[in-house]
Amino acid sequence: MPKNRISKLADGRRSYKATDRNGKRHTLRSRKGETLRDFQLRCDQLDLECDPERGATDLVFGDLFQQWIAVHETRVSPAQAKVMRDVHQLYVRDRFGAMKLSEITPADIYALLTDLAEQGFSRSYASKIVTSIRMPFSWAAQELGLRVTNPCAGVRIQMPKRSPVSRVIDAESERRFFAAASASRYEHYFRLLLATGLRPSEALGLQLGDIKSDGLHIIRGITAHGMSDLKTSRARRIFPKTEKVVEALDSQLELLDRERYTGSWLFPRDGHPDPSAPAADKALRRIVAATAVWKPKGQKRHGTLLVPPVEISRYDFRHTFATRAARVLRPSQLQYLMGHESIETTLSYYVHLGDEDVSEAIQALNRL
Repeated sequence: MPKNRISKLADGRRSYKATDRNGKRHTLRSRKGETLRDFQLRCDQLDLECDPERGATDLVFGDLFQQWIAVHETRVSPAQAKVMRDVHQLYVRDRFGAMKLSEITPADIYALLTDLAEQGFSRSYASKIVTSIRMPFSWAAQELGLRVTNPCAGVRIQMPKRSPVSRVIDAESERRFFAAASASRYEHYFRLLLATGLRPSEALGLQLGDIKSDGLHIIRGITAHGMSDLKTSRARRIFPKTEKVVEALDSQLELLDRERYTGSWLFPRDGHPDPSAPAADKALRRIVAATAVWKPKGQKRHGTLLVPPVEISRYDFRHTFATRAARVLRPSQLQYLMGHESIETTLSYYVHLGDEDVSEAIQALNRL
């Protein structure tokens, strides 16, 4: 909370005054539409700038994080800002939110990492959690001039490696899925994912002008937060127009022609000219639910479950493509098609060996 009183002006706006250590008077006025809580955070920040030593002593981490995210959420993508807010709320706030900055130590950070490791968190996600602590501390020291010690300095994130879970879609699940998908406007979207291994956001970001004679140009993505930059520097690529790709594209173009669509996107949502990641996810859930087989019981919607629904996520199409393509492509070729920055990502997390692959390897060794 601000150390001085917040006054109210005649026009309804709020005003706050603070004096720095040199005796200079500073005044803040609330902005149009600004809530009292947001104005209080700006007043807290002014207090810190006027008296850094006092701020370092009295400020708790929860307030520091709110001040930091308010400044930085306009400098990063909406998705990155949401991740920082989410990890703070879920894993940091209850643990460190009420602690003063001087009370948080490297031992506390290591204890947090130990708990995350025991819960099975990945190294990348643990890194996001630590970043939500490290960056506010760095900002407080560098931009606010607070005399604080960053508890994350020198902390090494060592999480146990987890064996990647096989997410390859088997032939029977694929058949059942697309049999149910024939009633969905997203059928050809999922067929294209399986034929290309594109990230779901990349396929959703395709426009009609991206279909060129030399292939499918991948230059943008659509996430749940709207337009997004591509995930890696190598994600900008041209995917060849294989038979399966052409088949999926032609079918989607025919659908758009029947609907007399005049927009620029390849996979617009129903009744709207623009694509939507939540709409695609909702369509996937409906298709998956439709793969279940039920034995009717009276007038109820469902009776006895005879065959459970298939288990498929949007990224499973990408894993399946990579695993199948790895049988005929060199690793460097597959890395290009997947748009991966590192070939280790391609081989470690996307290529899975099944019984068929092992059998083919044995036959190849016998021939050798």
